[in-house]
Order: sequence, then structure tokens, then C-alpha cells
Amino acid sequence: MSPIFRRMMFAMALAAFIVIPAVAATPVTWKVVTDLRTSRQFTEKWKFFAEEMKKRTNGEVVVEVFSLPELNLNGQELVRMLNSNLLDVAEVITGYVSGEVPILEGVQLVGTFRDYEHNHEGYKAFMPIVQDKYSKIIGGIPVGTFAFATMQIWSRFPMNTLADLKGKKIRVFSVSQADYINALGGEAVFIPLSDIYVSLERGLVDGCITGPAAGAGMKLWEVTKHVIDLRLGAGAGFIVISRKSYAALSEKNKAVFDQLAKEIDKIGWSIGKKDNDEGLEQAAAHGMTVLHSAKPEWQERLQEVARTVVVPSWIKRAGPDAKDLFNKVFAPIVGFDVK
Repeated sequence: MSPIFRRMMFAMALAAFIVIPAVAATPVTWKVVTDLRTSRQFTEKWKFFAEEMKKRTNGEVVVEVFSLPELNLNGQELVRMLNSNLLDVAEVITGYVSGEVPILEGVQLVGTFRDYEHNHEGYKAFMPIVQDKYSKIIGGIPVGTFAFATMQIWSRFPMNTLADLKGKKIRVFSVSQADYINALGGEAVFIPLSDIYVSLERGLVDGCITGPAAGAGMKLWEVTKHVIDLRLGAGAGFIVISRKSYAALSEKNKAVFDQLAKEIDKIGWSIGKKDNDEGLEQAAAHGMTVLHSAKPEWQERLQEVARTVVVPSWIKRAGPDAKDLFNKVFAPIVGFDVK
């Protein structure tokens, strides 16, 4: 064997024992948008998601979470932004997009659901249909649902009877809320979340529809005196991921995301219940009068408005599928159908 050949054999054998380090994948940074930084949805649920996504993907996906106000958004733009791949994941609040995507509001028609848990039943029944039939209109792939809390009227005035609502300007954030308030004699006003406090402080509105987490976060006890339940349902929506962002994941990381989506769905509804209870406790502790459930003598009238005004108005807005959707999916839950 020639010296040259021996050297070649030695070099080849040596190379077999040399481990070439793998080149680490460049991390992908995701932008997630939620409602408020003061909510547990932000401080607990999305913090958990960001930490676990980074951990379970071995640092390949890094998550940054932003609130609507800090991005100067009002929530109505999220469907368009997801479609344009300007966001990776967003909490699409049903009420906020009810004007642009009215069919989704069927799960949150004011007056039809009696409380938080009842509304959750509606979302669980509706979710498979949204995934199968309406994903193209929601901005991306719907992977879960969430809720902030039950919605109430935070008001500057007391309500002893429903007639006390007459002529009062009430902030709303969905079309069905506007139909409901107007039918009860109030005057619905659309105002973004970021403008609620100053609008109440200046007397531009007499009350606002929002939840306990947001109410406590904004310290609305400084500008209102009463929290009133009117069967307004939960403030809830859908967790949606951009199609492009999902498609860009490896199969391994898709499985990670799919599993985490299931986990944060459960966490979100659990957190919403806690935020609901604690927000109302804070309101009471700051001297507000809190009506936890609509008065028994109000129930018949509130359900009548839902049945004769809110639902028919939604069906006209939402198109030909709406009536059948309501009767098949929601009627068994809410206790009435549409003729």
C-alpha cells in the first residue's frame, strides 16, 4: 500500500469520527394580538402560550404578545390583518367583527344566552361549524375559543326598572347589542375600548357595555356607580392563526401548536370566569352597586326582545344560511327557534 493511499485511508477513518454540528434553525417570531394587558388572558394565558411554544419547539418559534390599544387597533381590523398576513395569531372578538362578519354573531346574540356557562355551550356547538364552513371569512384557521367575562352595563345611573334605560346613551361594541339597547329604549353608541373612560368621565355616554376584567382594569368605579346585568352574554371570540403562519411550521411544530391551542382554549374560559368574579368583587369593594343577574321581572321582556328583534335582525344581516344555522345549532341551547 502506497504512503499516499495510507494517508487517504487514515483521513477517511478520522473523518468518520468527526461530528459536524447541526446548523440551528433561525427562530421565527410570531406576533399575537389580544384585547387588554390588564386581563388574565394576557398575563396568564398568552404568557403560558409564549413560554410553552418556545420550549416545545426548542426555540424555533418565539412569540410576542401585544394588546389592541398599544397597536392603536380597535379589533375590527383583525380579520383583514390576518388575511393580509400582518399578524400570526389573534383573538377575534365576535362582537368587534359583527359588522364585517355577521354570521359569527349568531353565537353571541344578546338576550339569548342567560349567563357565561350557557354562552360557552353555544361556542362549543358552533366551533366545528366555523372550522368547517366559515374559516375563509374569519381571517385564517380558527383553532379555539375564549371569553373575557360576562358583559354588563357599567352605568352612571341606577336601574330599578327597564324603563330607566329610556333615552340613555350606552356604549356598545356589536350590532346585536345596538339592536337590543335601542329596542329597550336606550341609544346605542359605538365607542372603542380605549375611549370608554373619558367618554363616561365627560358624560358623553351614560353607561357602557363591557366586562368586569376590563371595567376593573380601567377603574370604571371612578366614573360609574352601578354594574347591571341584562342578559348580555359573554364577551368572547375565536383564536385564529394566519394560514401562511401555520403552513410555514414544520410538521413537528404544527403538532405542538395544535396541542397548545387545545390547552389555551380551556385556560381561556377558566380564566374568564375568574376575571368575571374578581372584577365584580372589586367593583363592589369600591362602592358600586352590582346586580349580578337581571331581575326576575325583567326576564320575559329581555327574552322577548332577543326573540323578536335581535335574532330576526341578525338573520337579515347574516344572509340565507342564518335561519337554518340558528335553528339547528343554537335553538336547542337557547330554547326557541325561528319560524
